[in-house]
Order: sequence, then structure tokens, then C-alpha cells
Amino acid sequence: MYPQNHILIGILFSLMIFPIFGIIPAIVAFLSSFLIDFDHYTSYVFQNKSKRDFSLKKAFDWHVKRIWEKQKVKPFTFFHFVEILFIIFFIGIKIEIFLYVFLGFAIHIPFDIYYEIKLRKFRLEKYSLLFYLFNK
Repeated sequence: MYPQNHILIGILFSLMIFPIFGIIPAIVAFLSSFLIDFDHYTSYVFQNKSKRDFSLKKAFDWHVKRIWEKQKVKPFTFFHFVEILFIIFFIGIKIEIFLYVFLGFAIHIPFDIYYEIKLRKFRLEKYSLLFYLFNK
């Protein structure tokens, strides 16, 4: 899903939780609802480390061409792994701010899955560390 769509969804979600939780939790949930995709960028940087290229535009184009169109590369999108989501949730039980990070991530991932299913590009290894490791 495109970043601008995640930002719009994050804004709407944050506006819904703002009256319940307040401004800081709403901002944290909003930011984490699209900054979760930072793992796409780091995946690009590490898989292209010989080029020493840190361009956001090139990282996006690389994901569209190599991952979406040709399915040549299995990205290591660690923030999207359900196991990481559980860890963040359990940390959030002790440190409240992580619950709002969890909410932001949790609102992001279903939209990614829906978008990928719609395009017939869904790959389970993007959402489970165990599946990623055992299907390399």
C-alpha cells in the first residue's frame, strides 16, 4: 500500500482514538501507523549495501520493481512480523506508550494484507518471522 494511504488511514485512526486516550497516544499511534514501513527502507539499504545508496525514492522504486512486480527478493520487513507485534504488545503491558505503537502497527498491517490479497501478491513470509526463516 502506498505511504500516503497509510498516512491518511493513520490520521483517521488517530482522530478516533484522540478523544479516548489523548493527544500523545494519538500522535504515537499515528506515527507508528506509517513509520512501520521503515523496515522496507532498511531492507533496501542492506540488500544494496554495495551501492551505498540511501535514497528513499530508489528504495520505493526497488520495492515496486523487485518485490511487487518480479518477486525476486524476499524482503526482511521485521516490523511487519506478527512475532514483533506480540513483543511490542507485551512490552506495552509494562510501558504504556508501546501499546500505542502496537495500535499503530496493528492498524497498518491489515491494510497491507488486504492490498496484497487484492493484487494477488500476498506472501506469508512478510508477516511471520518463523515462516520467513523456515522458507528461505
